Amino acid sequence: MDHKNPHLNINSLNIVSILLSIIAVGWLLILGRELLIPLILALIIWYLLETITNFIGALPIGNFKIPHAVARGGAFLVFIVVILLVTEMVANNAIELSANADEYQKNINSK
Repeated sequence: MDHKNPHLNINSLNIVSILLSIIAVGWLLILGRELLIPLILALIIWYLLETITNFIGALPIGNFKIPHAVARGGAFLVFIVVILLVTEMVANNAIELSANADEYQKNINSK
């Protein structure tokens, strides 16, 4: 009489279920990337703005407490300034790269 181990069947079923779940989630992430990427980016931006808002709201200015709307506006301004500075830096690097492209190409060809 051959006695099969029921735990082996349950463990195998669990492993197969986990693998199928991972494949299904991966497939759904790939399929929904056009929706998920902007959603995750929006969540990151919201988190950054909320953190900056809380920081500005907690700044000690005597007995005066900064209103939440003012702190939110300040956080938005800080975020816009940072985005503009990063954009300016990338644009300057791109301009410098295009201006020196011939020299870079000569170095690449010589190597």
